Amino acid sequence: MSIFFKNIYLFSIVFFIAVILDNLVKQNLDTSFHRHITKSIVTGLLLVYYLVNKNDKVPKFKSNAVVIGLILFSIGGIFGVLMNNSYTFFLLSFVFFVAGKFFYAVRLVKNHDFNFKRILFFLLFFSLYMFVLVNEIYENIGNLLVIIVIYFFISIVLLAFAFVRKEFVCYKSYVLVFLGLLLFVISESMLVVKLYGSTFAFEGPMLLILYELGQYLFILGVLEEVLLKSVDIEQI
Repeated sequence: MSIFFKNIYLFSIVFFIAVILDNLVKQNLDTSFHRHITKSIVTGLLLVYYLVNKNDKVPKFKSNAVVIGLILFSIGGIFGVLMNNSYTFFLLSFVFFVAGKFFYAVRLVKNHDFNFKRILFFLLFFSLYMFVLVNEIYENIGNLLVIIVIYFFISIVLLAFAFVRKEFVCYKSYVLVFLGLLLFVISESMLVVKLYGSTFAFEGPMLLILYELGQYLFILGVLEEVLLKSVDIEQI
């Protein structure tokens, strides 16, 4: 079995079959029971793949942060399936997804300060992005506005952590992690617009595919990480 998880090509084929199955169940079976099974298979595959291939040179607390993050995302997804019109399940899903993002941030963060000039354009762009998104959902979001803004702020902070890795990790790891987290933001934006938007309507499997592809790219990215230089605050 470990040979299977050591082969990225075999693993990827099985993983994307699981993603397709999850989407088919979501589109055609209106039961949370089946969704729990298919979602668990997708997350379980990523978790085992990470555990089999993790780099023992990575500090244990950072390595474990990815495992904890994946588990939290999985739990958040379960509450998301049950959410429907339940405010309680919505909040639980929110809490677990935010906690998952926190542990992903723990994996990415370095012991250095941000260079404001380096991320100025990034922050300006995504501030404008958040403004456009909030403007689209504002009329229908009601008392969830603060929660949604906090959630996307955390998502953008996590994306910023990925953005500032460029000079410290290999290019492949940098691109995979950044694209994975960017797909998180896109899929979450599509979900919010689908639920509360007034102009656009996103239907079909794309939303879920982008989220699961984002998880896949993130896990591959952290596994591919090779540090290019030690962190030196004076150089930043």
